[in-house]
Amino acid sequence: MPDLADFEGRWRIARRIEDHWMGTTGLFEGVARFTADGQGLAYHEVGELKLPQEVPMAAARRFLWRADGDGIEVLYEDGAPFHRIAGGQAVVQAWHACGQDDYEV
Repeated sequence: MPDLADFEGRWRIARRIEDHWMGTTGLFEGVARFTADGQGLAYHEVGELKLPQEVPMAAARRFLWRADGDGIEVLYEDGAPFHRIAGGQAVVQAWHACGQDDYEV
């Protein structure tokens, strides 16, 4: 697993958002910045969210990344757990359930 410091800096991101209830797909495109915060990394993304039949809108999110053994613990900005990225895998995958929503990372 890469060291947290390997992620520091600015990254371009694109995220596909699948709404299985409505059968539609949205797209988020923007930039993410990882900055050291003394306990790991602070993650902040900003960009544009495009949803079908909607006017594109500005969107932003913040997370905290913390080293966790051979992986990375991803927390919401308030410190609540979001998901864990396990180390030692050829393909990195994570999953988070939130009410009726499922998040695959």
